[in-house]
Amino acid sequence: MRYRDRPAEGHVQPAATEQVTRYRYDPLGRRIDKADAFGHIRFLYDGDLLTGELRGSRLSEYLYEPGSFVPLAKLESEWKGDGAEKSGPKLLHAAYFIE
Repeated sequence: MRYRDRPAEGHVQPAATEQVTRYRYDPLGRRIDKADAFGHIRFLYDGDLLTGELRGSRLSEYLYEPGSFVPLAKLESEWKGDGAEKSGPKLLHAAYFIE
């Protein structure tokens, strides 16, 4: 939801535009789904670690330092085609986190 600031009156009022976003959580409290006007996202976990996000044909995978929650890299791939053609990613992008 977008808000419009009205400082002269001292309060914040919702703008005319409205967006509905729905979330689903598993019994452990991890977000597993997000749905909004832009599409559907499925969240993937290994224990408590968020290991990926699936958005239609796009997959984002997260890599961490061993035994920690410190992110090392984000790998993005996109699947093109249908059925048997989905044998591997057609587009791969890697972003590395460096401190």
